[in-house]
Amino acid sequence: MIRLGLLVNPIAGVGGPAGLKGSDGTAAEQALGQGYVSLAQSRTVQALRAMGPLEDAFQLYTFSRGMGEDAARAAGFSPIVLGTCGEPTTFQDTRRGAALLADLPVDLLLFSGGDGTARDIASAVGERIPVLGIPCGVKIHSSVYALTPQRAGELAARYLSGGVPLVLGEVLDLDEEAFRRGQVQAQFYGGLLVPKDGAVQHTKSAGYTPGDGGEGLSQAIRREMRPGALCLVGPGSTLYTACKWMGIHGSLLGVDLVRDGCLLQRDCTEHQLYRALEEGEQAQLFVTVIGGQGVLFGRGNQQLSPQILRRIGQENIRVVSTKEKLADLRLRPMTLDTGDPELNRDLAGYYRVLVGPCETVLYPAK
Repeated sequence: MIRLGLLVNPIAGVGGPAGLKGSDGTAAEQALGQGYVSLAQSRTVQALRAMGPLEDAFQLYTFSRGMGEDAARAAGFSPIVLGTCGEPTTFQDTRRGAALLADLPVDLLLFSGGDGTARDIASAVGERIPVLGIPCGVKIHSSVYALTPQRAGELAARYLSGGVPLVLGEVLDLDEEAFRRGQVQAQFYGGLLVPKDGAVQHTKSAGYTPGDGGEGLSQAIRREMRPGALCLVGPGSTLYTACKWMGIHGSLLGVDLVRDGCLLQRDCTEHQLYRALEEGEQAQLFVTVIGGQGVLFGRGNQQLSPQILRRIGQENIRVVSTKEKLADLRLRPMTLDTGDPELNRDLAGYYRVLVGPCETVLYPAK
């Protein structure tokens, strides 16, 4: 019988809504202390349910409680639990679990986490077995993850059914402390064998370089900002540079609050954004797409939670991008990965993307 392995990092992504740019080190403890929860379990359940009626076609192997058992049972599976793990779990638990699954060996290891989790998986199994990541982290630069949990489950099912080739995906990870200071220092940590398919995300491309059109985009943003409106400005070098041309010195990696060209609050948490929106006024959101990957929501901007996005409304979302970023997508739609499948469907469609002072492009997102 086909063997499927499952590993979940139970705290993956918990630092995102708290504006902590990751969940490594003390960030997870800080975020949990502020009342935030990880979506790793629910996202893993989404992926497993997307595998379809294949329960009798394979046996699922995992580890106790939050490392896989809870999600597997919630998705309707009866897993074989290979061992227990500590609470809270550590990277040693992930590495030990991955090594045990590789020794079985499993035909595919499905894991939930971010770049740090991928790094631990690579350290434990190398290129011994095929793997596929369910995206749950804050920063996901590695090309070993599916674009969304839904597509991870669908791709896993196709691979286990045969006919999907394997390629070597890159494992990258950032220095989170440097990242919180606005410095992007990525390092290559090896490769993992992943199913080759359009459902797997690309490696994130480099950030801002001179010539990205900051001045022209600043003019476009200024025209779109309604007088007196509360404006949420998302992370990314494209928006950061354009806002600097406007005299707004916001945060490179956070979500800022702006009104009438003046910075009200830098680097907000999801709780802070929600409180700002509770006044009932109709706000605007300016967001950019991640270069190379094409993700609009769900990578590096988890402060923009489903609750925040519903409060703002699709009609008040403004997408800003350079022409080079859109061209680099090669006609692939922008990806919506909010963590809420129903909201993803509601937000799907064509967006008017600001690409210059008097230029817009209609581009799809799904």
